[in-house]
Amino acid sequence: MKIGNKFLRIFLGEFLLIVILIFTMTVIKMVPGKTTFEKNIEEKLYFPKVFEKDIFTTNFVAVDNNLGRVDVLFKNPNLESRDEIEIVLWEGNKTIFRENYNAYNLGDTSHARADFPKISDSKGKEFILTVKGVKLVDGKLAMGAKKNEIGFIQYYDQKMSLISAIKSSVNELLIIISTQTIVLALPMVLWGAFLW
Repeated sequence: MKIGNKFLRIFLGEFLLIVILIFTMTVIKMVPGKTTFEKNIEEKLYFPKVFEKDIFTTNFVAVDNNLGRVDVLFKNPNLESRDEIEIVLWEGNKTIFRENYNAYNLGDTSHARADFPKISDSKGKEFILTVKGVKLVDGKLAMGAKKNEIGFIQYYDQKMSLISAIKSSVNELLIIISTQTIVLALPMVLWGAFLW
């Protein structure tokens, strides 16, 4: 076999390897998923009793589009509390989510999950999260707090379009090539040797 044909076969093989890699990365990126964000993550967590105040309120600005869930942290020591609470999420005067929870359904340390229809244009919008006691039974239920704010996690649905997934895959591959060349170069050299 001529040397020119061997180089062409190696070139096409290497090109095919890169196309397969980009295709695989694109398919993975297109799988719907969720990203999370926790405000004041570096702050110390403490647990005030829910009925110490009439209402706990926290304002936050959404960091991304497609906000679809918030999880509020609670502590029900030894699963003894039967207090009832209400969680409300507002966007201005519009109620996005409102539901009552019984502490019986919350773990020793667990999150109350608040799912609502995703807000596709949520990025940069201000929301108000409130937690208030509805029925005092024993007063043992405590809520996670950080820096005088409700301890909660924001969830954003992520689904990329085909074009944005391809662009993101190519960009990541270029970053790998420029910063961690050996990670991609070694398999390509081995693949080239196999094709030789």
